[in-house]
Amino acid sequence: MKYQIIRIFLTSFMLFLSTSTSHADSRYYLESDPIAFALKGYSLHAGMQTGQFRFQVGVFGATIPQGSRDNPAFDVSMRGYGIKADYTGEHPDGWFIGMELGNSTIKYTHQDQGASQNRGAQLIGLRTGYKYEIGSRFFLTPWIAIKRNISDVSPIEIGGDRYQESAWLVFPTIHLGMHF
Repeated sequence: MKYQIIRIFLTSFMLFLSTSTSHADSRYYLESDPIAFALKGYSLHAGMQTGQFRFQVGVFGATIPQGSRDNPAFDVSMRGYGIKADYTGEHPDGWFIGMELGNSTIKYTHQDQGASQNRGAQLIGLRTGYKYEIGSRFFLTPWIAIKRNISDVSPIEIGGDRYQESAWLVFPTIHLGMHF
């Protein structure tokens, strides 16, 4: 089932690329999520706006804040990569809606024992947001996604404690970017 979802997403992504306007009209950009850096992580995304569509690939990582963890006995961090495809309409700034596919490695570390376990996570989701242009080169993009983990979400058990990952994730954030 998860491979069918991934195939549908990738087919849609390639269809968007093939039906976009001429690449001569394309605008390229880099963007980053400052919240990831605040969470002891990183974020870098490269993209292309062409016609009514925007496409992006990126890498990211972060430590999950204490208040967002299922069990405070664990430290949880993640790193990964993903692709996004957005429909922007006639104007590249303003509201957009899109889909994304990501692959992450999540590390669960038991605080008392120091033992850890890694698990892969494949996430697929829908997102929406608003792109604010700041001058001719910079932009700010707050967005929110609803994602489904299509991988194993059975509990992690270390040192007699359990961590239960949810299959669903609501992910709000903000990106800062620059056009080329």
